[in-house]
Amino acid sequence: MKYIFPPRPETAINPSQLSYYEKRGWIGQIKKNGTCVVINIDNGVEVWNRHEQKLKYDMPEGMNKLLRDIPDRTILVGELLHFKTKHLKNTLYLFDILVHADDSLTGMLLNDRLAILESLLPATNGIGPGYLNYGWGVWMSRPIKDFDKTFKSLSSDEDEGLVLKNPTGKLKDGDKPNSNSLWQVKCRRPTKNYGW
Repeated sequence: MKYIFPPRPETAINPSQLSYYEKRGWIGQIKKNGTCVVINIDNGVEVWNRHEQKLKYDMPEGMNKLLRDIPDRTILVGELLHFKTKHLKNTLYLFDILVHADDSLTGMLLNDRLAILESLLPATNGIGPGYLNYGWGVWMSRPIKDFDKTFKSLSSDEDEGLVLKNPTGKLKDGDKPNSNSLWQVKCRRPTKNYGW
C-alpha cells in the first residue's frame, strides 16, 4: 500500500489558550512522548515513522497478534512508546485510522474515524488517564475533558502535553507531511528544550 503521512499538528499554543479551544468544542487528546508511527496492516504488520522510513523495531508477539486480527489493508496512526521513554517500553498508543480494509477515510471526521478504530479492537482491559488499554501494550487515545486541568495534571515522562483537534476538520489525502496539520494544534509541557 502507498505510504500516507500521518496527521500531526505543527502549530504550538501557549497553555493559556487551552480554554479558548475547549470553548470552541475542539477534541483533546493526550500527546505522548513517543515516536510517531504509521502502522500498515496487510498480510502482516509493518511500522513506519513519519519520515516515510520503515522503523527498525522488533514488535512483541502479543502486540503483533492483536494488530494482525485487524482487517488487511488498514492503516493506523499512533505513537510508539519505546525509544524515547525511560520506563515505558513496547507500548503502542493509537490515536487515528486512515484506511480501513482498503477504504480510504479521506473526508471523514475524527470522531467517526475513532469509532471505526475502536470497533476493530478487542474488549478493553481497562481505562487509563486519557486512554483505553487493550492489553499486549496496545492503548487507544480517548478524548479528554477540562483541557486546562488535564494539562496541569500531566506528570509522567511519557506525557508530552495535549493535542487539540477541530471536530469539523476532515481528513485530507496524506500526500505531504503537513496535509492534515491545519485542523489541530499542540500544547507541550515545559522542558529544558522549550517553554511550552
